Amino acid sequence: GDTAGGGGGGTPPVGSSGDAFFVPPKPVAERKTSNPNNDVFLQDPDHESTISWMKTIAREFNLSETVFIWEHAPKTANFLEQIPQDNDSNQHSPPQNQVLHKHFHNTATDPEESSPHYTLRFYTCDGTSVDLCGHATLAASAVVFKRLSKVGINLSDMSVKFHVKNGVILNASPSVAAKSCSGSSAASGGSGGASAGSKGRGGGDLSSMKIKMCFPWKDVIPFDQESAERESGMAVIREAFFSEQAGTENSLELSEEDVLFIGVDDGGDDLLVELTSAAFFRVPKRMSDINFKCMLEFDGYTRGVILCCAVDEFSRRRQEEQCLSHPSARASETKGGKKGGGPGGVTVDFMSRFFGPKVGIEEDPVTGSAHCILGPYFANKLGRKTVVGKQKSQRGGIVECTPEVADGLEISSEKKRTVSISGTAVMVMNGMLYI
Repeated sequence: GDTAGGGGGGTPPVGSSGDAFFVPPKPVAERKTSNPNNDVFLQDPDHESTISWMKTIAREFNLSETVFIWEHAPKTANFLEQIPQDNDSNQHSPPQNQVLHKHFHNTATDPEESSPHYTLRFYTCDGTSVDLCGHATLAASAVVFKRLSKVGINLSDMSVKFHVKNGVILNASPSVAAKSCSGSSAASGGSGGASAGSKGRGGGDLSSMKIKMCFPWKDVIPFDQESAERESGMAVIREAFFSEQAGTENSLELSEEDVLFIGVDDGGDDLLVELTSAAFFRVPKRMSDINFKCMLEFDGYTRGVILCCAVDEFSRRRQEEQCLSHPSARASETKGGKKGGGPGGVTVDFMSRFFGPKVGIEEDPVTGSAHCILGPYFANKLGRKTVVGKQKSQRGGIVECTPEVADGLEISSEKKRTVSISGTAVMVMNGMLYI
């Protein structure tokens, strides 16, 4: 298992940490147990014994999320015979030139495709399974890219596909910034990474690297102004974050004017609440000052509560001035790079916090999957192709989001839409797990 932390855009390596476990392609022969077949179940991520094992490991590490990785099974002559012959799989049999992996929920893959395929499963610190996790995918990408570099694959040629639950396929590759560092050691603390660590074939440092991931786009559905859903949602936000439990007089009031938007994503997973910046900064920092009970009882969402606010134009100008005065920004400009790039050279468009008591997380340090909603929402609101968000948890992190469609950057429900999410992964530990 390797442990990688998800940081942000052009910042020094800060952000949430997460464990990424690579499950070997076959049972370890040297392992002696009373039953030599005990660990065969690990080859099926949906086997009840595998699920129990993953839950145990996730609880033991007690991080926001732990991700488990399976490599794509070999494409053998009898591979199709391994697929469960139930009614659903018979109805969706693949063409002769394609194969299926039973772990991939009968997703067809082209044998000629060069990108490696992997299965991912995500579990939170209380053993809850979640369909999608951004910073855990970032950690998984870092682990996979490190493994690929060891077999001689150049950083510039790396691109992988991750299969998660519900047939969703995520794409990941090193970002342009990371690829440009593959020919020389990256500068310490920059978006390319630290100067020490494992090196890619081209010489780039893989202990810290910026990674670009392609996630599904999520729309958010507003609660009608006079609806019962909005009234209930407002009551929960007031009770959870702005009640007397918060302990300060300034936190006792949340007016209608403080809430610019409230709604839920189109899958019903997350409640999105956009606040004014003044109200956003009144949200308690201490978990003991937040009422999680009312969030658990509210049935208007199934996963988490996202609080967010846009960064006003004055603050953006201040950020840009600070970016241009930062030494790394001047160095980037001298080398022909973009002004304001590098550590300290990131202009933030919005801020957010994510609370997930329903999946065992009080506050998530950085939530990449929440930016499947936040990215399109603020790109549309602010009229920008790319937006940068800062998650204002205690550890914090920066996430760069670019909503994309198949033939351009227009918002249309009739086209295939994705959100490109970029962040920095920092490898801090690796080793073997003997359980």
